[in-house]
Amino acid sequence: MKKIKQFFLFLVFLIMFAGLSTSESNAQDYYYLNGYQTGGTTGTNATLDCDGIIIYRTLTVVEINGNNEGFWITDGSNVLARYWNSNDAEALYLKFEPGTYYVYPNLRAGQSEASVQLVFQEF
Repeated sequence: MKKIKQFFLFLVFLIMFAGLSTSESNAQDYYYLNGYQTGGTTGTNATLDCDGIIIYRTLTVVEINGNNEGFWITDGSNVLARYWNSNDAEALYLKFEPGTYYVYPNLRAGQSEASVQLVFQEF
C-alpha cells in the first residue's frame, strides 16, 4: 500500500511538472516599442521620443500600429531600416537580435504628431 501511495504522489508530481513546463513554453509574451514625433514641420524642429527596448533574445515583429507616414529603426547611433508607408507591412516578421533599439515615426504633410508601435514576439 505504501508503494502505491509513493507511486501515486510521484505520478501527480510528474504531471504537475509537465503541465507547468508546457504552459511556460507555450506562453506567447509580447514586447512593445513605441516612438513619437511631435511639433515642427516635416523634417525640421520636431521632437522625437522613444524609451527604446533592450532585447535579450531574438524577437520578431508581429504587428505595427500608429498614426504615421512610415518610420525608421535605429540602434541609437545608426539607422538600421527606413519604411516610407504608414505602418509599413514590409517590416512585419523582421527579426531583431539581442541589442537596444529605437523607433521613430515620420510625420505626414501637415501632421503635427505621429506615433508608431512595433509589437514583438519570440518564436
